[in-house]
Amino acid sequence: MTTPRTEDVVFTRLKKVTDRVCRYESHKQFLNDCVRNNIIPKGFNLKWKMDLPLNEAETERITDVLRNASFSLISEGLAICERILVETQETKREYTSQLESLLSKTQFSKVQKELQMLVLKTEVELQRTKKKKIRNLKETSVTAENVIRRNRGPPCDVHLPTDNRNTQQQEVVTNLSKKRLTAVQLALLSRGLKFVPTRRNIDKGKLITDLAAWERRMRLKEYFFTEEEEDAPPEMDKPYRKKKPSTWTPKAGRDKWLDAYIKAVKEDVIAGLNRNFKLNITNEEERAMKELLSDDEIVIRPADKGSGIVVMDRDEYVRKLHGEMSDSATYEEVPGDRTRTVQNSSSSATLQSSSSFWTP
Repeated sequence: MTTPRTEDVVFTRLKKVTDRVCRYESHKQFLNDCVRNNIIPKGFNLKWKMDLPLNEAETERITDVLRNASFSLISEGLAICERILVETQETKREYTSQLESLLSKTQFSKVQKELQMLVLKTEVELQRTKKKKIRNLKETSVTAENVIRRNRGPPCDVHLPTDNRNTQQQEVVTNLSKKRLTAVQLALLSRGLKFVPTRRNIDKGKLITDLAAWERRMRLKEYFFTEEEEDAPPEMDKPYRKKKPSTWTPKAGRDKWLDAYIKAVKEDVIAGLNRNFKLNITNEEERAMKELLSDDEIVIRPADKGSGIVVMDRDEYVRKLHGEMSDSATYEEVPGDRTRTVQNSSSSATLQSSSSFWTP
């Protein structure tokens, strides 16, 4: 019987502990999402039946007790999950350090690449499973709102960030323009500039084209990747030469982990087309969004400090920009475009500062 090499044993253990880290992180995120969506998972949904007739007030009080107890269990579950996750991450670091001491630099780099692909594949599968669980919980109406027939948030002892945007619209949005914003427009802007409304219709043809282009980029990166390029010092930018665009794509089968990752991502995206997504924007908010986008008299910008949003008159905004640029103490007018000169100087300085790290 052949005794396995030490590095093989350590690598096998590292793969297992890496998989556990991914699953603990996914479970923690699932519980966080449940609390934020006011959902009680089936394993935490406490039930109790009393063999006595209850009136409506008594039933409501008992429901509140069960609901609060369920969220308290979720809070305890999050704390336990966090502890186990920290311990597992420490074990992972120990195995990684041990494996690095047993392998050469090139071998260890290949191992890291394989682990990264394993993590990506696992995360895609777990994300898909988590979304399905959340969707099923919502469909079966296992929420506090449907249990007690009124809209409440999670108890205060569950220490998670709450969404108070409806009561903080005036603090989030600062209107410095002459335009009077409606309540719907304020509610829409209070969601933030990164808010993405759900599309009513999806261009499937464009989606397939984008997936094919993404797959080609991933396969080209894998095809032209070499250890020498990764370990080489940064080079100066070469003179720009316009090349004829190529449509060549490396064939599948070169890297099993990359093939598995690409397949999982494409299947997840395609499967999402058949799901019935709930719109995250009302008809009134959609009309308000179109009105704000088509209004050329105002400018909507993020605040310089904090996470607020500022609405200004376009003329006033342009005037302030001109005033800022005309400040000779801050800006200096130069003849011509010096972008290329600045880029070359920056590249040269970067090369010189990093050369010491690459000199043996």
